[in-house]
Amino acid sequence: MQLRMWLSLGIMFGLPAGLMAFLITYNEYEKHGFRGWRLVWASLGAAVLAFVFFAGSAAMIGLLMDWKIFKL
Repeated sequence: MQLRMWLSLGIMFGLPAGLMAFLITYNEYEKHGFRGWRLVWASLGAAVLAFVFFAGSAAMIGLLMDWKIFKL
C-alpha cells in the first residue's frame, strides 16, 4: 500500500519536473547553438532523467517504508 502511494506521488511530481527540465534544457542548449533533432534529443534526455529521479526516489521511500526500515 505504501509503495503505490509513494510511486503515485513520484509520478505526480516527476511529470512537472520532467517538463521543466525539458524546457530549461531546450532554452539553454538553444542559446549554445544546438539545432534540430540534437536539441530535442538532448532536452528529452534531461526530462527523462528528472522524471526517473523523482519516480525512483519515491519508489525507494515506499519500499523502505514497506520493509519497516524507517517510519515517517
